[in-house]
Amino acid sequence: MVLPPILILGLVAFFETQALFRRDQERVFTEQIDHVTAIANRNIEQVDRSAQALTFNTGLAVFFETDYAGTSGIYGVYEALRDVFDPSISYTVGINGMIQKVVFYTDSPQAGVRENIISLREQNVPRYIRQYRMQEDPQWIKSNGRLYVLSQFPDATRVRTIVALEIDADLFQKQVVLADNTVQTGLYQGSRYLFGADIPAATGNRIRTVHLNNTDWSIRGKAQPAGMTKYGRNVILVMAFFLCLSVLFVVLISRFFTKQILGIIDDLRLKVQAVTNQDFNVDFHSDQQDELGNLSNLIGTMMESIKRLITEVFQTKIYKQESEYNALVNQINSHFLYNTLSMINWQAIMSGNEESSRVIQTLSTFYRTTVNNGRAETKLKLEINNIQAYIALQLYLQPKLFTVTYHVDDTLLEYSVINLMIQPLVENVIEHGFQKLPKDAHIDLTVKRSGSAAMTITVADNGQGIAPEQADQILEQNTRGYGLKNVDRRIKFYFGEQYGLTITSKPGIGTQATIKLPLTSTIQPASEEYDVLAALAHGRHE
Repeated sequence: MVLPPILILGLVAFFETQALFRRDQERVFTEQIDHVTAIANRNIEQVDRSAQALTFNTGLAVFFETDYAGTSGIYGVYEALRDVFDPSISYTVGINGMIQKVVFYTDSPQAGVRENIISLREQNVPRYIRQYRMQEDPQWIKSNGRLYVLSQFPDATRVRTIVALEIDADLFQKQVVLADNTVQTGLYQGSRYLFGADIPAATGNRIRTVHLNNTDWSIRGKAQPAGMTKYGRNVILVMAFFLCLSVLFVVLISRFFTKQILGIIDDLRLKVQAVTNQDFNVDFHSDQQDELGNLSNLIGTMMESIKRLITEVFQTKIYKQESEYNALVNQINSHFLYNTLSMINWQAIMSGNEESSRVIQTLSTFYRTTVNNGRAETKLKLEINNIQAYIALQLYLQPKLFTVTYHVDDTLLEYSVINLMIQPLVENVIEHGFQKLPKDAHIDLTVKRSGSAAMTITVADNGQGIAPEQADQILEQNTRGYGLKNVDRRIKFYFGEQYGLTITSKPGIGTQATIKLPLTSTIQPASEEYDVLAALAHGRHE
């Protein structure tokens, strides 16, 4: 029983050592790539400065723009070559050992006076010169195994002149390409391979791509797998030695404590076995301050909770039987009332009293949807029928007391809701919101979606309103809420704490009561535990 944890610890230590070794390799790999990138960026920057020094050289610009045939003739060309052109080229090549050759491609009359001054109109002008377009930074290209850096004299000149610096490709490659047992690098232009190691584009700790400054070139590096170093092997051997010592020590210590622990566990086992034989009076109390003592005390606390829950479940069963009986009585009484109302309605029709017939039919609809055969669940369309019947009866009793508008999303009518949850809201408006009846008293009932999985039912009025602190207390415990507290409690009982009733109000403007419900086709209590406790609370306090 002791060896598995020790072996696991050894394996963890081994893999951690391996991980440390890999992290060290990754650090070296990153440092090497950064070093090569820094060298490449420095070389590019130096060559770029040399190219820009030539293209922004005013003496060279004047040389290429001047028509010496109309001024000083051949001697003027000679002086310009001697005093301006040759010194500029010599300085550029001499200061940067990576530049092998400088060539100018130009529309200038001076094209052809030197071997490295070539007319752009010649047929043998390289393709990359013809395709070149002026850019802010010099352009690096590779053609036929050679490296070139291209830059153009500014557009302010009257002739087009492109300077091409030929770079020592071997020297540049030696400085930026690594090829050893640990790291390989290659140079790319976008996805095009230039030279060095041809490394496939990928991501991960072993392949890294770094873009070079002022170019569309990048360096791609790949770390080569390497074996464990001598240092790593020594660490493993030392850890294995200490693991063996740990195993021996743990075996000796475990044998010492095993007898004591087994005695306590055996005593606890006998007590639990007595409980399984339905002896709930076993005393699990322990004065020990260790884990086993705490476990014994926790089991004792659990047994007290089990005994209490058994009593509560028994009481809940009694309450459920009483509720089923009451629902049956209500159903019997409702059938009697429906038959009576139907007879009265028929007599009113026979006597030609259509107004009385409509009132009786409305009353029958209201009573049928209110009783709902003793069930808590109903459809939204039946709940809307109930509140419409209730409001119609109120207006029969007090014509022109208020006006009402309905805004109901027809796509929600078949969803299940709790029976008799809108009527208390409207009754609260009539009895309290319209105590000081305004001239244009109005109730607005709106049913709409709230997101993709919920709906809201809002009853708004333009009555006298209530103070904000009173609105906050309406739904609190032991506060008179005109039936609203019961509506909120029933919603939370069936759907959970995220749903329920909220009330907002402004004195002199009106009150808005909003019910939030989930979109569901069946209704079940939020949880069995909540069902039992809620039923008990209902039976004790209602």
